[in-house]
Amino acid sequence: MLKFSDIKEYVLKFGLIFGLVQIIINLLLYIMGIEYLVSWWIGIVVFLFIISFLAYIAYHWRKKQGGYVGFMDIFSVCFFIYAISGILTTSFNITFYHVLVPDLPMQIEEAVILKTETFMYKMGVPESEIEKALDEMKGMAAGYSPGAQLKGYFYGLIFGALLSGIMGLIFKKKPDFEITENNENPDGSDTANE
Repeated sequence: MLKFSDIKEYVLKFGLIFGLVQIIINLLLYIMGIEYLVSWWIGIVVFLFIISFLAYIAYHWRKKQGGYVGFMDIFSVCFFIYAISGILTTSFNITFYHVLVPDLPMQIEEAVILKTETFMYKMGVPESEIEKALDEMKGMAAGYSPGAQLKGYFYGLIFGALLSGIMGLIFKKKPDFEITENNENPDGSDTANE
């Protein structure tokens, strides 16, 4: 199994890249408009990006290791990259939502409420049910507090561990042959003289 010192440079590099790309995506969405920050299809695209990036990392790490790598090696690399990118994006989000654009959480809440209300009206939901649902959504901006962001980071690590485990299962690969210390085949014959 790998030690962190064996993968430190690799996971720092790709963790920073992964985090910076996510920050750039969030900034672009903000510049494009609040409706993009609350769009469900953008959420799906970002989710697919996360999965694709981790799959690329798992494949790249296996290739870098000569094509053979175990589950725990891929799991560790993917998980640490996910965790490092999460630290970066959480730090950015706390700064963004509370220093740079402190009214953004309230704007997001209002946009989500409006979008939900419009959708429910189109679906023919009774007025009383709509009002009840909208009342439950009020206060959603509190989910952007620094404490809520940190809590979200730790819950996100569970999700990251799950994705890293899936990548480990998909990309693990053992050699078709067994490598022994003294170059002996499993049948006992010496391979050094062959």
